[in-house]
Amino acid sequence: MSEKLKPLSEHPDYHNAAERLAHFHRELAAAQAEAARIDVERLAAPGQRPADDPLARADALLSGAEPTPALSLRAGKNQELIAALRKAIAAQAIVLRDIARAHAADVREQSTAEHIKLAQAVLNAADALVQANEAEAGFRQELAALGYDGAVPGMSYAPPPERAVDLTEGYGLAWRTEVSDYCRTGRTAAELDGAKRDADAAVQAAATAAQAARPKKAPAVDASKGELVN
Repeated sequence: MSEKLKPLSEHPDYHNAAERLAHFHRELAAAQAEAARIDVERLAAPGQRPADDPLARADALLSGAEPTPALSLRAGKNQELIAALRKAIAAQAIVLRDIARAHAADVREQSTAEHIKLAQAVLNAADALVQANEAEAGFRQELAALGYDGAVPGMSYAPPPERAVDLTEGYGLAWRTEVSDYCRTGRTAAELDGAKRDADAAVQAAATAAQAARPKKAPAVDASKGELVN
C-alpha cells in the first residue's frame, strides 16, 4: 500500500500551505531582526533612557534626543507587522493541520481493509503464541509428573515483568478486545466509544423532544365552584 501512496509533502495543497507557513516564519524572523536594529538605533541616541520612564521622555523631548519621527514610525509599523505575522502563523498552522488530517482520512479509507488483515494476523499470532506457550509448559509439567523435573529447559515466551503471555485479563485482554473490535468494525476503541456517546445523546435528545411535544393536560374544573383544580 505504502508504495502506491505519495508523501504528504508532495500533495499540492499541503505543499503550498506549508510553503506559506514557512514564508510567514521567514518574514517574522526578518521583522524581529528589524526590531533589534531599531532598538540599537534608539540606544544610540544621546541621553536615551527607558521609553516608559515619563521623566526620561520629558528630558528627551526637551533635549532633542527623542528618536526621530521616522524611527518611531518604523518601530510602530514593525511591531504591528510582528503581531500580524504571529497571528498569521497560528492561523496557517491550523490550515496545514486540517489539510494533513483530510489527506490522512483519505489514506485511512483506502488502507483500512489491508490494515485489518495485518491486525488480524497479529491477533492470530498472539493467540497461537498463547497456545504454544501452554503446550510447551504442559509438556514440561508432564515430564515433571513422571519425576523428570528439569529434564528439559523452559522455553515458553514469557517477557518480564508479568512473566507470562495472558490475553484473558489486564492489558492482554484490553489489547485483544480492541484489536478484535477494530478487525470487526474498522474503528478504534476511542471511535467506538465516541459513536456510542453520540448515539446515546441522540436518543436522549429525541426523548426530550417527544416529551416536549406531548399535549399538556388541561386543568380540571370544579363545576360546583367554577374553579380550576390543580
